[in-house]
Amino acid sequence: MHEGGHMFGLPSNKRKENVEEKLGGHCTNRCVMRQGLIVPDDWVRMTEDRIKYGPLCNQCVNEIYAFFRE
Repeated sequence: MHEGGHMFGLPSNKRKENVEEKLGGHCTNRCVMRQGLIVPDDWVRMTEDRIKYGPLCNQCVNEIYAFFRE
């Protein structure tokens, strides 16, 4: 899911908030587009968040809609 998000431009280069540059652009919200560098701890936390909150945060959802509108 994470790499698929990158293929569709997530997070957007235009975004100025809730984004960090860590081996490329990544979302800082509860979202599959966060960077997970500490395995397995980050991956476990991200999987738990995805199950509880859904795969994408509102910002990433809006950006992927915009990607397909363009």
